Amino acid sequence: MVENEEIAERLNHLNKLHRNRDEVFKANSYSKAAKTVREHQEKIEDLSEEDLRQLDGIGEAIASKIREFIENGKIGKVDELEKE
Repeated sequence: MVENEEIAERLNHLNKLHRNRDEVFKANSYSKAAKTVREHQEKIEDLSEEDLRQLDGIGEAIASKIREFIENGKIGKVDELEKE
């Protein structure tokens, strides 16, 4: 079971990683998505990728990363950015 707060924390981590790389647009996108996840009343893990894309600030790429985290417990992009 993955809580909304855990998902929001991972998205905020991606926000920080992109901000450290001066990728402001991407950082802001992850920040907005984290806020949406944190404030969402229903369990995010119960939503399909398509349902996630209906939420404010969550597009195809972020929805995919959320599902990846729910299903695998990690996001590959985080590992990739941390290695660089």
